[in-house]
Amino acid sequence: MGLTEIEQKLGHFHLSANEELQKVILAVDKKDPKKITCRAEYIQEIVKYFRQREGFTTAKIGYLIKTQSELTENIRAQLVDWMIGVSDKMCLLNETLYLAVNILDRYLSIEKVTKAKLPIFGVTAIHIAAKVEEIYPPSITDIVMTCERGCSREEIHRTEILMLKALKYDILNASVFKFIERYTKLLEVPDLVVHKSNYYAHLLLLDYNMLNYLPSLLAAGAIYLACHNTGTANKNWEWNLKISPEIGHKEEEVVDFAKKLPYILRTMAKGEFQAARKKFTHKRYMEVSKQEITEK
Repeated sequence: MGLTEIEQKLGHFHLSANEELQKVILAVDKKDPKKITCRAEYIQEIVKYFRQREGFTTAKIGYLIKTQSELTENIRAQLVDWMIGVSDKMCLLNETLYLAVNILDRYLSIEKVTKAKLPIFGVTAIHIAAKVEEIYPPSITDIVMTCERGCSREEIHRTEILMLKALKYDILNASVFKFIERYTKLLEVPDLVVHKSNYYAHLLLLDYNMLNYLPSLLAAGAIYLACHNTGTANKNWEWNLKISPEIGHKEEEVVDFAKKLPYILRTMAKGEFQAARKKFTHKRYMEVSKQEITEK
């Protein structure tokens, strides 16, 4: 990102401030030299590419009305909840889950699917995403066993071909998780905030209406609320200094969106779909789902 672009986004910052900003970001990035996707030499270009891609790789809300006739928001939420549970049971990466849900939504926005056939598309989306994100993806046999033989290897193979062709093999996306990973690193927040942000993002996967928002804004809102829910906002929330230049969302925009989240998140957390809440009761996630979601 060039200095001119940063000046346009920050407006009131002078060239010296932009130079200082670059130094701050570079200093943070150099703290994690071993992670290949976070190398200081090109991480800002990666994030810039994510931002360019996110609008094109997010399913457009309205497909349940325009494309589907048997599916509802509740049916979609039930399947996504099941996908969260399966990914947790199989110890898959968070990246795999987000990509799987994205693949499912994008396919459903293109092709009509019956309610009876919907589960096989959820299973196959996980299979495709795992092959992209996992170092050692589970075999189809493992997936079939995990699904208690609710589908066959042949069905997954056939459905995989259908989905990939419909999506024209363009399956990589800029997910909420990738933005959470980047923003929490720049803000240098404690692990508790990272886990809470991811928990909130998992709950938002259940809400069909969240397709109205870009992944970068979903991530920003989740982190903002997590910071306030952990009492670290004053120490770690330096949005205009560290985050805004990279993602283009001003603090006011993030705050307005974050104000909508507590009610939505509490509704999802206390609703009938409990896979996300159960997942984040694990100690490795610091049991964040046991903590109250409070208003900003």
